[in-house]
Amino acid sequence: MALALLGQVAFDLKTRPAVDRQNKLFSRNGQSFLFKAMRLEGIALPLDFNAKLALLKRLETLRAAHTTGLVLSSSQADAMVDLAACAGLPALVEIDLPQDVFTSAATAAALTSAARLLRLLQGRPGLFGYVVNCQFSSQTFRTQGLRRVRRSLTAFLETIHRGDSGALAAVRRRADTMALSIPGEDFIYAGATALKPAELRDYLAALRDIAGQRPVVLEFTEPSPEQDQAVAAAFANGAAGVVAPRLPAPTCVEWLGVRALRPEGAMPFRRFGTNFPSVSFWSSKP
Repeated sequence: MALALLGQVAFDLKTRPAVDRQNKLFSRNGQSFLFKAMRLEGIALPLDFNAKLALLKRLETLRAAHTTGLVLSSSQADAMVDLAACAGLPALVEIDLPQDVFTSAATAAALTSAARLLRLLQGRPGLFGYVVNCQFSSQTFRTQGLRRVRRSLTAFLETIHRGDSGALAAVRRRADTMALSIPGEDFIYAGATALKPAELRDYLAALRDIAGQRPVVLEFTEPSPEQDQAVAAAFANGAAGVVAPRLPAPTCVEWLGVRALRPEGAMPFRRFGTNFPSVSFWSSKP
């Protein structure tokens, strides 16, 4: 699709460069690309004309505040991925799997649903890739068996690569399952709560060991007062991407004594310009 139409306004999406993997980093248009992403909450679907205009303005504001990408849910993807492309924000689409997905019938049904989504999104310019989100834990390995878990997750990655060969794919990991080896992952995606600096450094070191020559994306699942420092530390310790929640907007007292929100407080990457952190700082590390 060459053009995305929004009312009378046409956006040429051919010029939107795709995101690719370049060893431990992502690249975009031949340049190293730091994925600084956030999720979009509270958006009612479907989007009418005015809602699309409002969302596009919101996305452009995010980009101006140094956000470089999005994570969209499966239900958001079709309505929002082209608008994300218009704003210059490549999107990862998260595919949620049911907890019982490791039974044969559930696996087949989930694969069919995933294939349907892939057909809908195939080749869309705003699409970065997919993250398979499965609520499995170390207990799942004991009840289902490691081989079955790995086989099912590998089947989803293969379905993604068959359905859209240009998209990158990963499985969302948690602390107790991060060591699982899954063939076909293009990058490593892991969640984390608020960690102390030493804990974050060790966690990222473990993820980099698992990733090898692949990029690592870390998602902070909860906002924290030290979030700016945590984001900076994640990039400085080898993350190729960070997904961060909205920050609680600080209040200020206006001249009439009315407490008002500072809107810039909600932008998680507002202090991180395009040249921060320096990619050269860690791209040469082993």
